[in-house]
Amino acid sequence: MQEAVNAAKRAQAEWQPTVQAQRWEEQALWQQFRTACDAVFARRQEEQQAADAERENNLANKQMVCEAIETLVAAEHSNIEQLRARLRQAHEQWNQIGHVPKTALKAIEKRFETACDQLDKRVHELQQQATRQEVLHLRERARLCTRLEELLYTPSSEAMTVVEAARSKWQRLPPLPATLAERIQERFDAVCHALTEHGTTRESLLQQLELNLEEKTSVMPAHGDSCRGGIAAGVCSSQNGMPSISVIGISYPQGGEGSSG
Repeated sequence: MQEAVNAAKRAQAEWQPTVQAQRWEEQALWQQFRTACDAVFARRQEEQQAADAERENNLANKQMVCEAIETLVAAEHSNIEQLRARLRQAHEQWNQIGHVPKTALKAIEKRFETACDQLDKRVHELQQQATRQEVLHLRERARLCTRLEELLYTPSSEAMTVVEAARSKWQRLPPLPATLAERIQERFDAVCHALTEHGTTRESLLQQLELNLEEKTSVMPAHGDSCRGGIAAGVCSSQNGMPSISVIGISYPQGGEGSSG
């Protein structure tokens, strides 16, 4: 379209009758030429107006994307996966929207960036909270395992009753993600089996606990997932010689709470 506009402008600047004719004929010819040029200019104006309207519509759509993200931040939703999916969707929607008026470009981009940063921060905070909760729930199960493991050192005729009570409590504890639940469940099942079955099961588990203690004292876990894995499987020795749960420098002696070290 721009080429047609430029051609019309050049033609107007270079307009010269090339034949002699009556004045009324020249005026009629000029009018035809002018009408053709005006049609080109009118078409360009229509396209410009349509483009302006499209940019305004794009701006409105981008404002809606920003508002949706800001609403999520203000509402303090707690579903991490949903928030992550919504953030990805917002970026996809944003990238699919076309140009906006130049006068509004900087402000709307800043608004979108700020909203996304706030939502991303919210997701990060929720992930940290979830991780802390997972560790706390894992510690609850680990402490229960530890109490049962301590009974291996002092056999009791009431072992079956204790195990049944422990199993009942185990079922009432908050669930864990599958990646954490497997190891701690194996640990719990092993000690319950050792306490209720006769034969070499008890001695085998005691030997395994001692091996775990040696490994723990020689190699300390780093952090993050290693921490939670250590809670699920690791034991260390408490002051009275009984095994106790140990996680990255945090020990839980028999009957006690954890203290960081």
